[in-house]
Amino acid sequence: MKKIVVIGIGNILMMDDGIGVYLVEELAKSLPLPNVEYVVGETDLDYCMEVAVRADTLIVIDAVVTGKQAGTVSRFSLQEGLLMDKGISMHSLHFLDELVLSDHPRERLLIGVESAEIKFNIGLSSTMQEKFSDTLYRVAEMIKDMVLTSK
Repeated sequence: MKKIVVIGIGNILMMDDGIGVYLVEELAKSLPLPNVEYVVGETDLDYCMEVAVRADTLIVIDAVVTGKQAGTVSRFSLQEGLLMDKGISMHSLHFLDELVLSDHPRERLLIGVESAEIKFNIGLSSTMQEKFSDTLYRVAEMIKDMVLTSK
């Protein structure tokens, strides 16, 4: 059975930028699966890379800004994810950039959640709080589909 690692990245001090972290924390409680490991990566590039190499399939959950309605959940290849504005990252290197330079794991996917507000403040915006349950459900369905197709 393939090992699937789901990493939530983002900065919880920047409102909706932390959506990946909040979703992974909730998925770990509500969607336990035998071959899936949920990891809170936040903004720690080195830790995320250590975890990524343990995976056969890697799913990264992160906030995106694509102009869609806040809370929209989209699936992207890693290369598509690199084309998006990622904002400023510590040490001028972003986790997605580092993954592309790596050749492991071979199966990689970005689940992007359209954010409403990204600015200094702890916690999700009121818009994302209202949409959190629905967003969690849609992300969980994507992960379940990945698990079923990767056996």
